[in-house]
Amino acid sequence: MTAAIALSGIAAAFFYATLPVTQGRPLSALAPHQVFGAGVLGVDASTFVLIALSAVFVGSEFTSGMIQTTATLTPDRTRFLTAKLLTIGAAVLIIGVLAAALCILVTVVAGGLVSMTPAELFPAENIRLAAGSVAMPVVYAILAATGTFVFRSAALGALVPLAIMAIGGVAEWFGAGFGAMVTPLLPVSAIHSLTGTASGHEAIGLGWAFVSLAAWIAIASLAAGRRLTRRDI
Repeated sequence: MTAAIALSGIAAAFFYATLPVTQGRPLSALAPHQVFGAGVLGVDASTFVLIALSAVFVGSEFTSGMIQTTATLTPDRTRFLTAKLLTIGAAVLIIGVLAAALCILVTVVAGGLVSMTPAELFPAENIRLAAGSVAMPVVYAILAATGTFVFRSAALGALVPLAIMAIGGVAEWFGAGFGAMVTPLLPVSAIHSLTGTASGHEAIGLGWAFVSLAAWIAIASLAAGRRLTRRDI
């Protein structure tokens, strides 16, 4: 878990160091909100580590055979599933907050190098961006965990959130109509609406963003629960 936090800071620093190549302009040429946005991308980088760790955390129960012992000690499998997902959700939330804090620290340092003050870097919309970015690792980590319960494989479980991310990236390939229908339903639209960066079909509003993410978590949890309670371990 510490690796995810460290990666977020390293990624933020890397994004700043490579701006002349990726953006074609130095850090000093960016507006404060652009500087802040580049730093917060470090949280996105940590998401991939947390997806893998969450899948492995659940998958180890199956590969080690501990799931059988756990099922014996806790016959109520729904209770076991709930406890597992709450543990993952709480842990990833804490890690996400710490990762965001580290990215903000890197941002303040980077901004200071080009004479940007904290007041310039922290308007209300940037605070919303940082807070909303924490939703990404939490939601995708839970999807990875539930996917692992469904498929009983850490590798396949980790692929679940990655596949959902990929759908968001290719939805428009199948036509504007398909993209307009599918994009608002995806977690990425809800996450971007929380952070205030959504545009076009992604912009579903703050209220619907919470509803969407809750629905994704609920449906994934129900699928995992059904699989766990209806099949022998």
